[in-house]
Amino acid sequence: MRPADFAELSGHDAYDLLGVGPDATQDEIRRAYRALAKTGHPDLVADARAKKAAEERIRLLNAARDVLRHRRAAYDAFRATPPEPEPEPEEIIDDPWAGAAPGAPPPQDPWANADVGPPPSADPWDTADHGPPPPAAPWDTHPGPPPPPPTVPPRPRFVRPVRRRRSIGARVGIGCSVAWGIVWFGGALVLILSALFPDRGPQPSVVVPAKFAGTWQGTVTDSAKKNGTHARWKAEVTLHSGKHFGEVRYLDGKCAGTAVPISFDQGRLTVHTPFGPSMTGCDVGDMHLTRRKSPKLDVVYYDKNGKVTASGVLARR
Repeated sequence: MRPADFAELSGHDAYDLLGVGPDATQDEIRRAYRALAKTGHPDLVADARAKKAAEERIRLLNAARDVLRHRRAAYDAFRATPPEPEPEPEEIIDDPWAGAAPGAPPPQDPWANADVGPPPSADPWDTADHGPPPPAAPWDTHPGPPPPPPTVPPRPRFVRPVRRRRSIGARVGIGCSVAWGIVWFGGALVLILSALFPDRGPQPSVVVPAKFAGTWQGTVTDSAKKNGTHARWKAEVTLHSGKHFGEVRYLDGKCAGTAVPISFDQGRLTVHTPFGPSMTGCDVGDMHLTRRKSPKLDVVYYDKNGKVTASGVLARR
């Protein structure tokens, strides 16, 4: 561990100081710190030397807790990185002649003062012009640069891979494909939901008032003439106090649908009457019910254009 990296731990491992594993949660680290700080607090030690050791111990515990709480990711990355190898110490070789005592002078050459005769004749080639001397080799005067000092291999560093950027055309093509995929998926989802949950008309916006609750039956007369006469048919509607849905039946039950209260204004309750897809020709229009003083209801049917289609009186069964 280098001095500049988490020096507050003084070379200790934060997990070992707290007695937890590297995968410990923050809650486990907090509990381990509290247990160790409680048992080894300096206030519990009376001896001066032991108190000083306890203070150092609590300082290391505080440092380990703070590192794992605020700099855990950096500490885990540092902990997983192998330390840099220390350079090998330079070998010092002692000079074997450093402490040697000086010896006796070498013996004198007996021929130093002897008469060796006349000097030999001069060589005629010694004075001949043999041309300029050859140039000195560059390495004779330039011994070259000194050998490089030993180097420490650098710590391996993480190199982020280079991501190749897509061209604008490729990105536009991918965006169009995604957009079309969303459109097709949305259309398919709408079809599936339409099949599973068919349209049942307006949703209820009011509840049935108490005075309209019950089952009401009576005869309804069509406003338009067919074959010179006004058609008459039986109608039955069942409403429940405080509820959003009821039942409606025509022609002795041949037409059976749902009664949905959609508004209540000035004593008149408007009820929508949707029927299933197999009951064609049953929908006469919205029922507008008005309560009389007697236990009867005046019923008037309106189509989607606001035209009266039928009317009658219903009595409570």
